[in-house]
Amino acid sequence: MNNSYHFLKKMTIVSLVFAGLSAASLCFAASLPVDDTPMKEGMLRKLTEKTDMTEEVSNRDADRNGYLTIPLPDGIGEENVLVTTDDSEQKIKIAISDVPVYFYHRNFLSGDMKNIQNIRYGYENQVAKIELDTNGIFEPDTVFENGNLYFGLKEIQDVYKMVAAVDTGHGGSEEGSVAYGITEREISERCAGKLAEEFEKQGIKTYFTHSSDVNADIPTRIQAAESVSADVIISIHTNADSRTRVTHGIQVVSQEENNEKAAEMAGKLAEALDLSLAPVDEDNVTPEIVSASSCPVYFIRLGYITNKAEAEKMASEEFAEKAAETITASLLETDTATASGNKTKSDKGTEK
Repeated sequence: MNNSYHFLKKMTIVSLVFAGLSAASLCFAASLPVDDTPMKEGMLRKLTEKTDMTEEVSNRDADRNGYLTIPLPDGIGEENVLVTTDDSEQKIKIAISDVPVYFYHRNFLSGDMKNIQNIRYGYENQVAKIELDTNGIFEPDTVFENGNLYFGLKEIQDVYKMVAAVDTGHGGSEEGSVAYGITEREISERCAGKLAEEFEKQGIKTYFTHSSDVNADIPTRIQAAESVSADVIISIHTNADSRTRVTHGIQVVSQEENNEKAAEMAGKLAEALDLSLAPVDEDNVTPEIVSASSCPVYFIRLGYITNKAEAEKMASEEFAEKAAETITASLLETDTATASGNKTKSDKGTEK
């Protein structure tokens, strides 16, 4: 299985229920009561939001506007801190090595708790762990200064040019079309992995609509894309013709309002991959993910797996890399997923 696909698939299966929170920042000071019961390693305990010291520490000089202040022991810096995100659970985990036990019982977290719904704290294998529950998907923003870790949350759309959901048509035990010992699934997953890598290089935030071990239905995949406010869905497939092995060519299908963009993308792919454009079959039914999604969808059939020459070409690493580069360049030409009324980076900040 392609390593890049495995590395990036953790960003998939995002079926999220966003909880409401006041738009105003909630300044707080949190501490754990020190009692006679030692905390077990690996146990995450909820920090209290209110203490008798709230007024004293909630506006400390050390705080930084818009950030949660996490004190660090002497000698502990950026190299001791690991931040990971779990978008599917809307959690951010902060691991800090070489922190004395109970350090955060006596050194309070303070500052800005906007978009943070809950905080838990504990130890595991001599590492302090702080876990944040957020009310959405954010990009961590860290600043190390004055012996503190200042931790902020940036809106995804303020960090990336675009948010894209990458979709492959098959997963779990389903391989899709199979010919000449080559499966649709292996082709689409390889291309999806390369596409996610290229998106990352070009500043496009990428999510997968499902993992490779799950054959998700269309509503689930659309929900996954919508839950992260995706600007575009790229759905990758191969084509097949059971009647003949000579049919060939690339095809890109989208909503009617995006037909021009889809045709441009198909032309660029055909040129870059040295393939022809597939003839349009008037009897073809629009793919469900295209007709059912409110987000622009580009349903890409890379070629005919039933055509031996195309099947062998599509199975190569070079093909996947060229396809990924061409799709990315085509999307970024206008820096928008265009036309379906979906919000773009420029208007997300102003639309109510």
